[in-house]
Amino acid sequence: MAEVDIAEILAALPPGERERYLNGPAHPAPNGTVPNFDRPDNRDSLAISVLTVGLVLASIFILLRAYARIFCVKKVFLEDGLIIAGFGLFVAYDWCCYRWISTVSIFVHQWNVRLSEMSGFLYIVYIATNFYGSCVMVLKAAILYEWARIFVPRGTKNSFYWTCHILLWGNVLFYGSSKIASNLACFPHEKIWDKTIPGGHCLNERLLIVVVTVINAVSDLIILVLPQRVIWNLQMSLPKKLATSLVFAVGLFCFIASVFRVVSSTRYLYSTDITYDASAVALWAHVEMTTMFMVACVPSIPKALRGMGVHALFATLKTWATSARSTALSANRGATWMDQKEDTQSPYRQIEEHSLAPLTNDGKTEHLHDRNWADISHEGILRTTQVTTNTEEDLSGAAGSNYHRQHPWVTDTQRDNRSSSWTRH
Repeated sequence: MAEVDIAEILAALPPGERERYLNGPAHPAPNGTVPNFDRPDNRDSLAISVLTVGLVLASIFILLRAYARIFCVKKVFLEDGLIIAGFGLFVAYDWCCYRWISTVSIFVHQWNVRLSEMSGFLYIVYIATNFYGSCVMVLKAAILYEWARIFVPRGTKNSFYWTCHILLWGNVLFYGSSKIASNLACFPHEKIWDKTIPGGHCLNERLLIVVVTVINAVSDLIILVLPQRVIWNLQMSLPKKLATSLVFAVGLFCFIASVFRVVSSTRYLYSTDITYDASAVALWAHVEMTTMFMVACVPSIPKALRGMGVHALFATLKTWATSARSTALSANRGATWMDQKEDTQSPYRQIEEHSLAPLTNDGKTEHLHDRNWADISHEGILRTTQVTTNTEEDLSGAAGSNYHRQHPWVTDTQRDNRSSSWTRH
């Protein structure tokens, strides 16, 4: 629907009528509806809740990432600076939204807004749009740059590396060009937000917003699935692969938010009630940026929690619960032959996958530490190593005597050497 040229209408009115027209509704009210400029229906409480929760969540994730970088890894990278810059733009965007609430309110119908207030409203939308595009650009650059460092072995440039960098620079060029186009949408420039300026012309700014949101959703989807192939090709157990995949699948929430933003932007494209329909676009943009901070920071969260001792606390509680359950079972059924089998003299030791038990050799203890997947987020894949392991079963000693009494056909000492190969990243 073609927009009404407000400048032409004002120019045709006498001075007295012009003032009355500016103090009237910015859009004709439906039949039977009386404009309410003082206390219009709105959803300011919902908007304030969404903005505040998103700001708090983003702040928590960034603080945890900063803790991991400063106190655990003690090293910072380029993407850390990009995330901090993105957070500054995110705060600026939220300031625009709070300013929006204080002027015309969120989800308020345009006939409940004075025409004279529309210039201030459109200026806030214009500034917020610039902050949004800049924030998304630097956050996606940070995410892709970090993933190229995490999942690509040092000194190599494989297909994953080139995919990340093509996406990175493609996003930079796309968002940079879209910002230039949106800032040159009207001539003179002030006509972007002040439609009362006579003369000049404007491009279809709303169509540009829809194009940007569609391409943005596509790039969100690509970033979501990009690390999954690498994760599922790592030589880890299925539970670890699944856990790591779920961590990096936080981007699913970002993609969902971007899809809802596409829907709301499409509705905004054909809307004549722009103060109402633009509200949904703004809030979904805020949700999308919040989830982007989660995507950028979540690989550092396990490292931060271990550094603060949270993992140790949960491990202690788990050990205590297991011990209490075993004690209760033993008390109920009494000591049986099956309980006595689990003796400390057993030649076998159960080795947990996430924390390898020490291996003894001639009285010396060698500790093998299985690198937790979260460490990869700080150092990346350094190399690929082929390892051969030998397992020896020593049936000598007290434990062996018990075994011989039960299996007299076995010789005094049996050594079963088995070799297996595995690839570690």
